[in-house]
Amino acid sequence: MLRNWNGRRVFVILLALWLVIMTGAVTVFTWSHPRQRAVLGMGWGLIALWIGLGGTLMHRFRERIRTAVLRIPVDWRLRFIGFCTLLALLEEVITTTMTNLAPLFGVKTGEASPWLCRFFSSRWPPSRCSQPCSIRTTQKSTFPPLGK
Repeated sequence: MLRNWNGRRVFVILLALWLVIMTGAVTVFTWSHPRQRAVLGMGWGLIALWIGLGGTLMHRFRERIRTAVLRIPVDWRLRFIGFCTLLALLEEVITTTMTNLAPLFGVKTGEASPWLCRFFSSRWPPSRCSQPCSIRTTQKSTFPPLGK
């Protein structure tokens, strides 16, 4: 059975195991914090959809996609940029969907976005905000202060 296993397959499986173990450990350690739990829940959704489903579909249909892409009568550089942009937009659809599903994780929409939490935490200088930040809460930020 192990004769059919090449180095690449073993490496990908080890990476997947490492991802699941490390993300699972972080999930266990932060379970009592609702905002972090929501961020990690969204991360698990991203892992399942983008890596699990998307990666499996890309691997399964790679020859069909390759054949179809090579038939497009455009310079290879434009095809490359176009399909990179398409994949980036698909990834944005998945991450935006995860952010909009925040109420299912027990937090307000936008409250659990790690970038929004970081940038609009209580340490963010108010003079840089052009509008009142609706994300601010009465809870103390769990992120380290900016610039330290």
